Amino acid sequence: MRFLPLCALAAMSLLLAACLPESEHPVSAADPQHGDPRLWGAWINEAEDGFTVAHVLATEGGTLHLVTIDHDVEGVGGVDEYDGHVSRLKGGDYLNVRVTGSETGYLVAKYRFDGKDLTAVAHVVGTGGIVVHGRHPRKVFEAVLQGSAPSVLLKPRAPRLHLDSSYVLYAAGLLATVEPRAALKLLHRHLTPLGP
Repeated sequence: MRFLPLCALAAMSLLLAACLPESEHPVSAADPQHGDPRLWGAWINEAEDGFTVAHVLATEGGTLHLVTIDHDVEGVGGVDEYDGHVSRLKGGDYLNVRVTGSETGYLVAKYRFDGKDLTAVAHVVGTGGIVVHGRHPRKVFEAVLQGSAPSVLLKPRAPRLHLDSSYVLYAAGLLATVEPRAALKLLHRHLTPLGP
């Protein structure tokens, strides 16, 4: 799962460094209904002479704002800003960007994500000693869900959190193979919601 998103970042870095030819027009017009929240976040591309951090932010209009910060071996290099949007076509997903405030052409890169996309997961269950017996189980969940893990982990965006203090998750998993409804009832009875 990690390799292809990093390739997408490398392509984005090349793209934003103007190593690819410009197009007068984007692949398609910006459509807020076809954005891609998987791109949001901070992406890091490491190289021998430093690294680049690309911050991909959603705008109120449903497009993207990108800020790239180059860090060379001596510290910060350049900071660049771009506006962009996603084009989702049968042949794949494309990122269309151009320098913020510019009327010049677009740079376009095709991208894809491989691996598990957990962004739409609605419920997360925590079990085990640090979660069950710790003073602040919610902080453990938050550290995992919103921590400093790289953006290539497509983590749940807004799940409901549940605590398995009775350690029934394993039993429910086994039971679900033969009696899925009974397994669900077992979980409803024994899991503790952690609230909003």
